[in-house]
Amino acid sequence: MTLYYRFFFALLLSIFVFIPGVTLAAEGSEAEVLTVATDSTISLQTLGVEKTGLLPTNPFYFFKEWKRGIQRFFTFNKTKKTVLELDIANQKAAELKSLEEIQPDNTEAIQKALRNYEEAVLRLKERLQNLQKTNDTKTFDDFLSSLTEKTLKHQQLLEELSEKFEDAQETIEEIQKTLDDVILEVPKHLNDADSFRKKVSQVFEGDSSDGVSESRMLTTINRLEDKADTLFGGVLIEVRNELTQSIEAQGDAVSIQQKTEISSDSSTQVSHQEFYENGTGSESKSESSSTTKNVSTEKTVVEHNDEPVVDIDETETSLIKIENGVMTEVESTNGTRSFIVTVSGEGFSPQNLTIEKGDTVTFVNKNTISVWPASDSHPTHTEYSEFDPKSSIIPGAMWSFTFTRTGIFEYHDHLNPAKVGVITVVE
Repeated sequence: MTLYYRFFFALLLSIFVFIPGVTLAAEGSEAEVLTVATDSTISLQTLGVEKTGLLPTNPFYFFKEWKRGIQRFFTFNKTKKTVLELDIANQKAAELKSLEEIQPDNTEAIQKALRNYEEAVLRLKERLQNLQKTNDTKTFDDFLSSLTEKTLKHQQLLEELSEKFEDAQETIEEIQKTLDDVILEVPKHLNDADSFRKKVSQVFEGDSSDGVSESRMLTTINRLEDKADTLFGGVLIEVRNELTQSIEAQGDAVSIQQKTEISSDSSTQVSHQEFYENGTGSESKSESSSTTKNVSTEKTVVEHNDEPVVDIDETETSLIKIENGVMTEVESTNGTRSFIVTVSGEGFSPQNLTIEKGDTVTFVNKNTISVWPASDSHPTHTEYSEFDPKSSIIPGAMWSFTFTRTGIFEYHDHLNPAKVGVITVVE
């Protein structure tokens, strides 16, 4: 019996002392790759992990899982067990990130790491559902803050991976749903809704906000808002507004520079500013369902992050089509056509639009918050990847896109995916 215990403790010692050495030897170049910068915003530093050690694709990874199993066995307090599961889930998220950097083209390896991470998230969810508030209020509150921060950052990591690994999108969506459930367990352990708002806001406003993408965070908040109950859904609306204002304040949205060159023609003169802000083109609206007006035009340069997005060539006159008092189409004398889709709190108008190949659609934001029209599917916009401004459009601004492909293209507001539209492009 004595020999058995000696063997058992020797084995434990090898796991806690020897395995880190195996990690360095087995991973070799992997440890070096961890410091290589990528285009992705989430990093090991963002996750609070210095080194990942063995990765799921390593044949010795089972030693790491064995060590975690022993940690679980010798952790008795329910709160500490939940803290441990959060830590393990965060480690596995870091492993996923490292694997993406080391094997960026290995979808099979990413899938394996995703399933490994999913198992940790499911364990965490189960622990949270059985968790009870402790007498140590400060420690418990700190844990809930850490849980909110880490899970929201994990959501961002999954968004980034979804864009890079199309074959893994279905798996990622499953995990995101489970993570949503985990995040929405937090307010159940808080005394008031405002405490939840503060914890969520702290993720993108606090000291640990480095590497956090506010636009990606907005996508997660919109999804959580749909799942939350009335009380906490209202809190998430506040967070969404805070994020939108922050994005606008940082100049993340589209800016517009206009240069007006109105001709001296005797026809009615309407600047592009009037054209897009008034939406009617004239004080006197026709009573019929459709009218046209000849107007002089100007040259407008639309800029995105100080880079030109579209340059509307100067022409002598244009033909504006007004339907039920709303401008819907402009046809210049050189034969090109431009259609207008307004975006308001009610969504896109018109919601369904048929145009010809080569026509331009200009999205005008008449909402009180930023919008982001982009091709399906959400959030990757892969159906027509060019149909994406790559940033939000502030209230009163516009963004134009010329369709060079035929087909039926469904699109949505990236910041509010429930708002959708369809553009059909024919020859």
